[in-house]
Amino acid sequence: DLTNAESTLRQRFAGSRVLLVEDEPTNREVAKLFLEDVALAVDIAVDGLEAVSRARSQPYDVILMDMQMPHLDGLDASRQIRCLPGHAHTPIIAMTANAFADDRQRCLAAGMDDFIAKPFAPEQLFATLLQSLANRGT
Repeated sequence: DLTNAESTLRQRFAGSRVLLVEDEPTNREVAKLFLEDVALAVDIAVDGLEAVSRARSQPYDVILMDMQMPHLDGLDASRQIRCLPGHAHTPIIAMTANAFADDRQRCLAAGMDDFIAKPFAPEQLFATLLQSLANRGT
């Protein structure tokens, strides 16, 4: 239920650690505000290389991964993160403007768990995050 996702996130998952990987400054700032609005703890990476480095140094409850970035794209970054200790089952959610079936398939094949098309409404983001956090570890 999209209307309850926001309050449920805030009540059940406040303080959960999210790695937001986004190279575009405006998209990054908007997503960060959405995440902080539901009391999630947000770390930022501006490209895939930084995402892998951050994931190597600490655990995250969920990773939001942009697909098209300089240096290392979301697919390759996700593959590398999957190989890191402690991140074999960390939910990775692809964020992409390319919402076609083959793009979704490539994301899943790279080890990502879910997919959200940009631009997204906060309700979509909250519902996707809630599902990933609620299913984590099951």
